[in-house]
Amino acid sequence: MKNCIHCGAELPDEANLCPACGQAQTEGETRKPYVFPWRKIGIALAAIVLLLAVSLAAGAIHIPKRYDDGGSEVMYADKTGTYRILASWAGGIDVQSSSIRDWTSKLEDEQQSTQPCKLFVYDPETDTNLQESFLEKVRSAEIRVTRRDGEATDIHYTEPAYNENYPQAMLESDLYYTPNSGVNDIVWTLQMRNGDTVVLHQSFTVVRLLHRVFTPEDTPLGSMADLQALLDRIWETDGADTIATIYLPPVTYEGNLMLDNRAYNLVGSSDSGQQTTFTGTVSVNSQDPHNCNFDSICFEGDGSGIGISATKFAILERCELRGWEIGAYARQGSWVGISECVLENNQVGLQFDSITSRGMMAAFESNVFTDNDTAVLLLNVPGSFPLSFANCQFTGNRVDIDNPAEHPLDLQDAAFD
Repeated sequence: MKNCIHCGAELPDEANLCPACGQAQTEGETRKPYVFPWRKIGIALAAIVLLLAVSLAAGAIHIPKRYDDGGSEVMYADKTGTYRILASWAGGIDVQSSSIRDWTSKLEDEQQSTQPCKLFVYDPETDTNLQESFLEKVRSAEIRVTRRDGEATDIHYTEPAYNENYPQAMLESDLYYTPNSGVNDIVWTLQMRNGDTVVLHQSFTVVRLLHRVFTPEDTPLGSMADLQALLDRIWETDGADTIATIYLPPVTYEGNLMLDNRAYNLVGSSDSGQQTTFTGTVSVNSQDPHNCNFDSICFEGDGSGIGISATKFAILERCELRGWEIGAYARQGSWVGISECVLENNQVGLQFDSITSRGMMAAFESNVFTDNDTAVLLLNVPGSFPLSFANCQFTGNRVDIDNPAEHPLDLQDAAFD
């Protein structure tokens, strides 16, 4: 037997621990406290930070970013360059140089319509179109339409995609809407392959139009002064959110007519060989609603001047244009659509010199072009839709179609003599 070296208790000779005090029976041996290796860990962390910094500088690691300033234009940059992305409602064959955030359309009851909205991408310094190279960087694209008042929107829309009818646009989506569509917020979201997110914002407002009708039975319409007084009164009392359809008597209106403040529907008539006739230039420079409609009206010139001169959207149906230097002239910013019309004895029957327009009507069908020096002259035409002259007759013209714009044409069902 031996005694514990710490408390003196008896314990067996072979015991290494005292059962009384629990102390070891070895003198002079102490255990050193554990020291955490902070220095080694600090060196390792510094190496990791240095490696990350070098990787970021070399572009080996990309931290995803979100590009969204709430607007309709974004300047996006990655390791290959800088891209100017813009959302717009306009743009046909030409470069769309500025974004357009807000758009308003007006519809009558029972109407439905379609509005394309588009994304463009350019080099910010040269305005070079970069859609092909940029689309390779895009993993997915989506568009979301939300009605601003919280109600469910009735707008239906197509998924964003390239549309050959708008060759300069990177992506396009068609919105299908009604007079009840209201005010809507539109959000484009591009998810990039490197993890970045690009967001652009637009708004689309649909205004319901009222409709008023005026006839010779209830309104004086026997002279140009009467007609002008009615147009002035409509503008003063009804403003731009009313569609006005005016049925004209079979009389001749002398002098020029300016449709500057808003658009109208003018419908002619005939009786006992007399037809509604204008002998001066009718100028269409209307604002909203932006398309003027002319139906069953004769525009009779003396060999000079212009029958219909438009800087906005004018549609002619069942009309006659005779004896003008230019029968119908689509100036910059406009479109003139004609169907079932007669264009006769003009120096130029229909002339286009416009590269942008808020409206288009690609079908010029069932018209008669006869004895004009040049029946159709296409200097500049907005968009890239082929113009269809189905069921048109070209007879006795010195030149049937002069197309220096090289715009696509569909002449499959046209007759030339």
